[in-house]
Order: sequence, then C-alpha cells, then structure tokens
Amino acid sequence: PLEVIEPVSEHFRRILLRNNSGVNHLCYNVDDLPAAIAAMRDAGVRLGHVTPDGMVTLSHARMAYFNPEDTAGILIEFVEPRA
Repeated sequence: PLEVIEPVSEHFRRILLRNNSGVNHLCYNVDDLPAAIAAMRDAGVRLGHVTPDGMVTLSHARMAYFNPEDTAGILIEFVEPRA
C-alpha cells in the first residue's frame, strides 16, 4: 500500500514543505528492525537522520532513518510497529 500524508500542523508544514520538492521520504514497515538495519548496513547505507543515531522509539513503534547521502538524496525510514 501507498500512503500519502499532508502535514497537520504548521510546524510540520514548515519542515516537510520547506523546499517544495514533492516527496519528503519513503517509509517501509518491517517485521524485524535489527535485521532490516543490518541489510541496509551491508549495502553501505548508514543510519543517521532525524536523530544523531537515526533511531526513534515511541510507544507504538520503533523507527530507523537512513542517511540520505547514501540513498541518492532520498530519506528512507523503516518502521517496526509494536503490538
């Protein structure tokens, strides 16, 4: 499935639409975040965006953001939802 979102607050509007480039990032749901991160690392893609280590943990999910310098300028996010 493809999800298209619109920023719901002025704060996120400024962040997401600041350069008016269209796609902000691609997000993939994964079942095993450590394994998915390892596969990206093996392909030469580093963590590190949004937070210094690229990781975000919330009550409903764990997320990993990859360095756009390693992905042709596209921000890629992996999300492992929590039950």
